[in-house]
Amino acid sequence: MKITVAEAVKAGYAPKPTIYRDVKKGRLASSKNRKGTNVLDVADLVELYGEPGTKPTASEKPPSVSVTALKAELAMTKAELERARQEADSAKRAAEEERIAAREEREKLYGLVETAQKQLEDMSE
Repeated sequence: MKITVAEAVKAGYAPKPTIYRDVKKGRLASSKNRKGTNVLDVADLVELYGEPGTKPTASEKPPSVSVTALKAELAMTKAELERARQEADSAKRAAEEERIAAREEREKLYGLVETAQKQLEDMSE
């Protein structure tokens, strides 16, 4: 069976420049079909390049190292953000507890001052 260079590239035998280079160097036989287009024998392609691979679509391509590294960095950043949020919530709770304790202490001191003033007034009478 014979196929065109474009079909061979699409099937995944090899890139176009590689096929043309191998034809030029005589490693791959090429002939013309009735339309005058270069065609290659599939058996020769398999012999030279092995069984064809399928070209992955953009969504099927394995992620590059940089994308994988970025995804890992993103996951770490999200984990750090979650820890920071938990620490901020904890700090807010602690600050609120301190504010409440300070208010209670202030009210207690005001009460003591008022009691002391009443005692002074009673003593002065």
